[in-house]
Amino acid sequence: MKKVYLGLLGFAIAGSVVAQQPRTESPAQEYGLREAAPVERVEKPVQSGQRDVLWSEDFADGFDSPNGTWTTDGANADIWEYTTEIQAACWSGGADGAAQMSTRENGFMLFHADDFNCINPGPPQQFNQDPLAGELISPSIDLSDHPAVLLTFEHWFRHCCSAQFEVWVSVSNDGGETWTDFNVTGNTPVNDYNSNNLTSVNISAAAANQSDVLIKFVWNATGSSSHYFWAIDDITLEIPPDDDMALEGTPVYSVHDPNEDLWDNLEYSIYDINQIRPLVFSASASNVGATEQTGVFLEVHISDGAGYETTLNSGSLNMAVGQIATFTLDPYTPPSTPGNYTVTFTINQDQEDANPVNNSATRTFAISDGEFARDLGSLTGFVNLGLDEYWGGNGFYFTEAGAIHCIGGALFNDSEVGAFFDYELRAFSATGLDFVANTDLGTVTQAMLNGGGGNNFTYLWMEGGAVPVFPGDEYIPMFHHFGGTEEVFVGLNGTSPDFSSYVIATFDTQECNPCYTTSTYMVRIGMSEEFCESMIEEVEDPNSVTNIEKVSIYELFPNPTRGITTVEYSLLDVSRVVMFMFDMNGRIVYSNDLGVVGAGDYRHELDFSNLAAGTYTFSIKVNDKHETKQLMIR
Repeated sequence: MKKVYLGLLGFAIAGSVVAQQPRTESPAQEYGLREAAPVERVEKPVQSGQRDVLWSEDFADGFDSPNGTWTTDGANADIWEYTTEIQAACWSGGADGAAQMSTRENGFMLFHADDFNCINPGPPQQFNQDPLAGELISPSIDLSDHPAVLLTFEHWFRHCCSAQFEVWVSVSNDGGETWTDFNVTGNTPVNDYNSNNLTSVNISAAAANQSDVLIKFVWNATGSSSHYFWAIDDITLEIPPDDDMALEGTPVYSVHDPNEDLWDNLEYSIYDINQIRPLVFSASASNVGATEQTGVFLEVHISDGAGYETTLNSGSLNMAVGQIATFTLDPYTPPSTPGNYTVTFTINQDQEDANPVNNSATRTFAISDGEFARDLGSLTGFVNLGLDEYWGGNGFYFTEAGAIHCIGGALFNDSEVGAFFDYELRAFSATGLDFVANTDLGTVTQAMLNGGGGNNFTYLWMEGGAVPVFPGDEYIPMFHHFGGTEEVFVGLNGTSPDFSSYVIATFDTQECNPCYTTSTYMVRIGMSEEFCESMIEEVEDPNSVTNIEKVSIYELFPNPTRGITTVEYSLLDVSRVVMFMFDMNGRIVYSNDLGVVGAGDYRHELDFSNLAAGTYTFSIKVNDKHETKQLMIR
């Protein structure tokens, strides 16, 4: 299969510890579609106990605080704003989508990079530029009597794509003439919220024993990383304990690099037992204490809760005050035992940590005998792309030979009972996403639907039989809504890394064929016949006696036809009637909603002269039943 490589990452050195530097990834283009969705949360570290607070700012008075006046600078300084609106524009979306600082209701500072794009959708606007940079600068702070200083603040940010993205804190002790930078992005994946919104940075190297300290919060991004936001609140300067390490950002169990486009290295939420591949655990940590910490290492504990347990450790190093390091373990292959696995990441050191609560976080993944998935398992949003036909799905990479027997998805409650849908398997080509195969046709029933938090998946068999896969294959299983007045919505849960989830649709402002999206569709693959049989209920044969009692197609004539044909059918009851015709790829090429029709015999002349020669499937749908006949066009 010919592949189009959209960009990737390289592995971090296995078993290593790496001092963290600002990111310098190559700019990449997001094709316009951004649908923010809540993401999996790690256990959120919090500060325990109280330290001596030297200075604080909660932004209750906006830019003009009791400490003095906050100022802004940089190419896009005017994007910084004071707000009490916790669900601002593009990053709203329920409790998880709102700003997550503890005292956000009384106001906070927001670098609102996405505001202009949301208000004015369409092509890139003035704020979507290269670079996008803005700085928020504190009033002068006197720390002349303090030999060690810990900066702690709450923040909530999200950035887009694989373009260069940096947020950091800078400290000056000479009125702004020179600055010392402290990186605060940690290990946060692109297109994701930072999961630990409480961050501590030891700034003693620049601020201790200084009388004129300025603190600057800096957003700097290129390309499509201009999207999204950075919210800041509840800043304190404290006397740090001697010994204190903190986990930074979101730990990962597979290190994905979009500059390589090996979907092999994505984090799959469920691995089919035959598609297990080595995982790479990685996490960042910082020394937020007042002294050097020695023998610092990352411990990773994996358990299935049913007897399997193992513990892995990284190499160790000594960490200077304020240092941030990334710890990466050697590749680990999970056992071939179905189950749910919990991964606990813990930073350890030789010293007794004064605040061990912020040293750990957890992630989860599953091994299944037949299911392969990327979504996080509970519906938190849905795709609403209007009444036109659309497709949405996620990329999968196969490490071993196997077969795709079925595809499934989670349908949202607002889907209309009786509407048609199916799933398609697609692959990259130089021109887009090429059709490979489709599933049987599905008809929405009430039992298929999900509300918020639902995890009821509807699977359909591959129409032409199982599709074989081979090591190195990459496919995109996609939910397919046929369009028309009967809407069907597929659920979302999760945030997709760069260039691994896609939509095909037509909008007022753009044609997505395809567009990359940051949302993870709740679309999964069935990799065994036994699994698919367990998930698929036997569907009533559309030509069964029950259906024929509702509708009978007497004739399509002439058949074959050169374009004009006549259909005669009979209804035995008052029913809603819709006519459809599908091509050999399962796409709807004709539809006609006749509304509610009384019992009786009917005849319609149909003009298909605009269609290419070939064999088509003509269907009359009566309520939630349908009957089909083949029609050949010469």
